[in-house]
Amino acid sequence: LDPMMATSELLSRLSPELTVPDLLSPAVAISSLGCFILIILRFSRPRRILLAGNLLLCTTLLLYQPTTGALNLVFFDTGESSMTLAKAPSGEQILLDGGERRSGPNVLLPYLHRYGNPEIDLAVISHAHGDHFLGILATAIPCLSVITNGSPAFPEAFHDRFSASHLRTPTENRKTFQSFGIDFELVLPSAEAEDLSENDSSLVTILTFRNMRLVFTGDLEERGMGLLLKTLPQDVFLYQIPHHGHPNDGTLIPLEIANPLVAVANSKGTMLEPALFLSPLFPCHYTWLHITGLDGMLEISLSDSAVFSRNMPP
Repeated sequence: LDPMMATSELLSRLSPELTVPDLLSPAVAISSLGCFILIILRFSRPRRILLAGNLLLCTTLLLYQPTTGALNLVFFDTGESSMTLAKAPSGEQILLDGGERRSGPNVLLPYLHRYGNPEIDLAVISHAHGDHFLGILATAIPCLSVITNGSPAFPEAFHDRFSASHLRTPTENRKTFQSFGIDFELVLPSAEAEDLSENDSSLVTILTFRNMRLVFTGDLEERGMGLLLKTLPQDVFLYQIPHHGHPNDGTLIPLEIANPLVAVANSKGTMLEPALFLSPLFPCHYTWLHITGLDGMLEISLSDSAVFSRNMPP
């Protein structure tokens, strides 16, 4: 970590409400300078100057809006499966895919009880393959709202489980909305093409938090990725490699087009080691994260001042 990132992490541990921007904000700098000037003027200038200085200081303080909170991403390591939790600064929890069957009761539920609260405010299930939804289906975790790609392959048990959770599906190719202080963009390739496989019909979720775009791609393969690339943003901060890091044709193209700073791949030993095909595409100053050990997790914290990550045990 560089000094700024280390300072940010230290401050966040000392006080969750305090971040580096709070200390280095131009408004705070002006206020501090104003206080220093007022101390000098108090003993050397007429009262009208002191009054004007006080007015400037009060105006600055009123305009200053402290920046608090961070978006925390938790990538659960469930082998050849996908389950990510995004925790908004205001405390809401967004589940991006629900993992395979054992990952719900064995990984997600213990985490929620230990680090968060046992409730999901929004679950986005990219497609109807069991390694993306059976985990959440195998628990009784309340989900206030669930969004899927609308696939008819979801079993009846899925609809029964989430019938009271405001279950919905985007009706157009691209749906945008804002919630929990995060900009959401849902991209549904199957809305503009027919005869796509279940993988290529994956619902893509793009989160934007403080100008950082995070792209979660489900299990897109060549055809679905081709449709996504038509409108994929050029300034992507984090890109989740589709299909658990599987080197299908087209899935790695966004690494060159979207130019992400961070790439995340979930895989297990039976699939091609991501290092073999990611390394040639990434300039040395980029970072990619490869998750392989079962039941661990990787947390990435995003704020105005810094981005830092830590590996967490099961």
